[in-house]
Amino acid sequence: MDGIVYDLCIVGAGLIGSAAARHATIISPNAKICLIGPNEPKERSIFASHYDEGRITRILDTDPTWSVLSRRSVSRYRDIEQKTGKFYLKIGHSSQKGNDLHTENDVKDWFKKTEGCKSMFQQLMKAMFDIVKGVQPVSTHSNTCVTTLTPTLNIYCDMVTPTLGLAVGGCGHGAKASDEIGKMAARMVIAGKWDHDLPADRFRVRFKNEFNSKL
Repeated sequence: MDGIVYDLCIVGAGLIGSAAARHATIISPNAKICLIGPNEPKERSIFASHYDEGRITRILDTDPTWSVLSRRSVSRYRDIEQKTGKFYLKIGHSSQKGNDLHTENDVKDWFKKTEGCKSMFQQLMKAMFDIVKGVQPVSTHSNTCVTTLTPTLNIYCDMVTPTLGLAVGGCGHGAKASDEIGKMAARMVIAGKWDHDLPADRFRVRFKNEFNSKL
């Protein structure tokens, strides 16, 4: 790869980054696009909140912006679906009070609790069997998850320099809305400016201390 000059480099191959790369290739099919990040793991051993076996999905939300992003993403799920012959039922819950994580080590320690909260897992399993009658799962397991919140409770999708854009902060909605967020980010970076029908101010990045920002 030495000597190759790319038109667009996307750092982060998660749900939003991979969606941005997919849409960038559609928008600019002749562009050289580089997606930087680990390959999809064969074993579930890396830190991550979501894998693509299933996503907790809904299109209704108290915030209409998230409803639009989710609805558009869900409508395209078939485009990225992989036929494996397996069906997954994924359930979750809201954030646990008192589990705020403030440092990198806090996050690592939480993810190392591979089974998550056992009492919460038992409650969720009981709720599932009460709602979905007669289901006989081949296997069940629980895992830890982290929700990243921005002060505005909206995704940050913004140009921070003329050639550098960002899309971060899923706020608990990132998985189900990731395809439209990736499309929004790809259009923005390729155009070098906001290029989406939703208002840019909803996604404006806020720096903690703009005077000390190096960007």
